[in-house]
Amino acid sequence: MVLTFLVLGSGGAAVVWVATWKDYAKPWVQRQLVAAIEKKGPDFLGGSVVVVEEVDFKLGGVSSLTLKGLTIRNLEPYPAEDLMKLDDLVVTVDMKTTLKSNFTKVLVDSVCIKGCHLSYDRGVTSSNLTNLLDKVQEKDGDDNSADKATLKDTGKKEKDGGPDIVLETLSITEIWVKVGVHLMEGAASQGVPGVPVPSIDIKNFSEKFGELTLQKFTVMLVEDILKGALGAVTGVFGMAGGMVESSTSWFSNWFW
Repeated sequence: MVLTFLVLGSGGAAVVWVATWKDYAKPWVQRQLVAAIEKKGPDFLGGSVVVVEEVDFKLGGVSSLTLKGLTIRNLEPYPAEDLMKLDDLVVTVDMKTTLKSNFTKVLVDSVCIKGCHLSYDRGVTSSNLTNLLDKVQEKDGDDNSADKATLKDTGKKEKDGGPDIVLETLSITEIWVKVGVHLMEGAASQGVPGVPVPSIDIKNFSEKFGELTLQKFTVMLVEDILKGALGAVTGVFGMAGGMVESSTSWFSNWFW
């Protein structure tokens, strides 16, 4: 999600300059990419703190961006701990075709995530994941309302989400969710052992779900991971009544 921002924005705009760089400049560029992700991430994720351990990239006709240890933290009132951590996230972009489109569209061959660890903390009336999803959904709803208002006033839909992403393959493997239950909002709890979640593998993504802006893709990706995690937890612990909450039901209808 956030990683694609780098390919669309920082990586894309600087591709000509980077092609002439010296080897000593790469560490500086990597630091700038980390800073860009950690700065832009909260805008897409309801204000959640985003941390990246390591970034690498390769440029060419087919370019790639690799993130290691991408972490999304809990929002208040939950403890400032990891909500989701991705071990490896690799985005492969058809840069040649993207350049030909003048960056109006970014042709993404694949988004591959290997190792996705979620911590689900269930309180009395809510959870840390639904807390985040409500914030993401709220912002997405505000943006949709603004688009409708602009369309009504000018006859044109304002597009502020950047270029459309045309994605071929989405793959997420080795997904685990750790479930914790506590009696007070914000109080730390000891989770049960990790529960495996079925892998996600979608071919011809954009043919099935359309071309999306980065923000829309981010929302869909986070929601899809959560849907699988909740399904796995429900199956193992028999908590269907309490775990599958309203903030995920809208996504199942939309995405599937």
